[in-house]
Amino acid sequence: MTQSSKPRLAIIGCGAVVEQYHIPALRRLGWKPVLLVDPDVEGIRRRFRDLKESAVEREAVGHYDTFDAAIVAVPSRLHAPICTDLLRAGKHVLVEKPMATTAADARAMVDAVDSGVGRLSVVHWRRYRHVSVWTKALMQSGSLGTIESFDFREGAVFNWPATTNSFWRKETAGGGVLADQGAHALDLLLWWLGDFTSLTYVDDSQAGVEADCRLELTMKSGAKGVVELSRTRNLRNSAIIRGRNGWVEIPLWITGDVHASPNVLAFRHGSLGPSGFPPQVIHNLFEAMFVDWLDAMRKGRAACVSGAEAIRYVELIESAYRTRSLWSFPWVTASAASPQHLRRFAGRKVLVTGATGFIGGRLVERLHLDEGAEVAAMVNSFSHAARLARFALEMPKATLTDAEAIDRAVAGCKIVFHLAYDGFSPQSNITGAHNLLEACRRHAVERLVYVSSMAVYEPLPSVPLDVTEEFQLPPTRWVYADTKRAIEKAVLDFGRNKGLPVTILQPTIVYGPFGGAFTMVTAERMSRGTLVLPDDGDGCCNAVYVDDLVDAMLLAAYREEALGQRFLISAAEPVTWKEYYSAHERALGVNGLKLMPKDEIARRNRSLLTNLKMLLVRPKRTILKYPALHRSLIKLYGFLPEPITQPVLRLYLYEKAGLGREEFLPTEEEIRRYETRGRVRIDKAEALLGYKPRFSFADGMDLTGQYLQWAFTDAESFEQQGDSKN
Repeated sequence: MTQSSKPRLAIIGCGAVVEQYHIPALRRLGWKPVLLVDPDVEGIRRRFRDLKESAVEREAVGHYDTFDAAIVAVPSRLHAPICTDLLRAGKHVLVEKPMATTAADARAMVDAVDSGVGRLSVVHWRRYRHVSVWTKALMQSGSLGTIESFDFREGAVFNWPATTNSFWRKETAGGGVLADQGAHALDLLLWWLGDFTSLTYVDDSQAGVEADCRLELTMKSGAKGVVELSRTRNLRNSAIIRGRNGWVEIPLWITGDVHASPNVLAFRHGSLGPSGFPPQVIHNLFEAMFVDWLDAMRKGRAACVSGAEAIRYVELIESAYRTRSLWSFPWVTASAASPQHLRRFAGRKVLVTGATGFIGGRLVERLHLDEGAEVAAMVNSFSHAARLARFALEMPKATLTDAEAIDRAVAGCKIVFHLAYDGFSPQSNITGAHNLLEACRRHAVERLVYVSSMAVYEPLPSVPLDVTEEFQLPPTRWVYADTKRAIEKAVLDFGRNKGLPVTILQPTIVYGPFGGAFTMVTAERMSRGTLVLPDDGDGCCNAVYVDDLVDAMLLAAYREEALGQRFLISAAEPVTWKEYYSAHERALGVNGLKLMPKDEIARRNRSLLTNLKMLLVRPKRTILKYPALHRSLIKLYGFLPEPITQPVLRLYLYEKAGLGREEFLPTEEEIRRYETRGRVRIDKAEALLGYKPRFSFADGMDLTGQYLQWAFTDAESFEQQGDSKN
């Protein structure tokens, strides 16, 4: 079908999903939109330079005579008014999921179809997966017998390139992971298993949009089951359905194997069988959806998922929100009885930079839940704001080098906690510190607390000694340590010379739920491989549980004795690195730790084969470690000519069978850390701040272990990712 024979197309709302998926699929079909509609007209012209012939407008009203069909990809709350107007004007509409945020809005959209000639279809590209079609046929065949139970689990650490905060505001998004990811999962569930009769629902929202939720359902057929969704955890991303005569596990994402009882593995639907579905990527699915939509418009029908059918999951989501209970976690509520829980910040506006990070995220939780503060959580990207968005917070967007944006974020704040760090640009961190200091001075901030790092004292010697704030700074070739030192000097100099009240904290090895390098990375490595320590692993690990650090931050924000001072923050006693990693190993229930002579580690690290192995044998898994690279490659795929797409797909999805567990060797820098015998002293913090660690290593790991079991054990499914000890 040529461009001239296709309906004239408008795209209303030109955010990330349009740029990443809609436009590449349309390009492959030779279907160019005649109109792009978005409030950011100049931004759209820059981002879609290859669509020079397309008109760009701020709104579609007044331009209805220029197009016949429209893709609607605006914030969810706007779906109903925009689609209703288009349908009444006789336009064919393909609307992004969720179809609507309320059942009443969904019904109004369907009613608009009945009053005009336009047809309403909903973007549910998962219906076009080969495995989805095969599963529908399997359910209809009766091969499983009476369906008794089901278990749908879908989740990944959120990194979608959200361009605005509309994704994180209940008034525009309509909800969180249930309304977003849940629309896809629940559409498949209802398509495969029929309607529901009753439900119970919990999520972690605290007046914002939920990041994690759990839905327990009873279906009209009598089957009972669970749907669990997450924006903070990597779940197994599959649906397990059990009947009297067999069972099946189906991947919910694009790729993945089908596991099933023998009778189900023998089931075929036409040419489709679980032994090997033709490979697909998301562009194939969007392309199939657009081909179906074109055919539907010619024949006067809705495409695969009509508005009338999509109402079913909208009603389910609405029922869940209406009956919602709070999903409470012990690591969130652990500090409710803290001695530092004095509500000194109640009603005061507090800015947290680096709020999407591990420590910043926990500080925001404590300030909001325990202290009653008015929190402004500064972010440099909305892509990582899932945990923050559980709260109804102000989220000013600012990069460290944007002085004007930082000034706007600081305005009106009494206390500022600075945790932001750009790992790619040392100079940006130094420039950002100066921008923040100047903004704090201009707006008469009462206290700036800068969270630095014990790294400023590294490398520590490998002989036993005490490390205090007076420790002589050794020469370092580590950019991170040099940058932190430079920022500390800038903060203290500015405080002395300009009269700004400042305090610096130097935390040690911070661990805990959602922890970065020393919790999450550790768990991820142990879940799929073995973490290697040099020699006996008996070096000194100065670890501190995250809530102890937050206690110190809260104290530093108001104690007069803290002005102009630096404080090392650690636990009361250190542990060895072997003890530290062994505790994580036990929490995960895996064999994930190995001791190796340092010379052998050095020899293996020099091996080119070791560095290339993962890329050669598991290209997809390697590429997925780098989200920006993955998105770029997906975008590039949209430009590939048809004859080479299948070979590229097979290469990308290739994974050599029979591979053992990965072995994670420490770098030279990590080996130096593991060998240190330096013990951090917290005498100064105890004397001047009134800091007293509340969590022993056992206490901290008890909460961390509960979190790790919640966050990691579900991901294993039938194909175990870890070598279980049980």
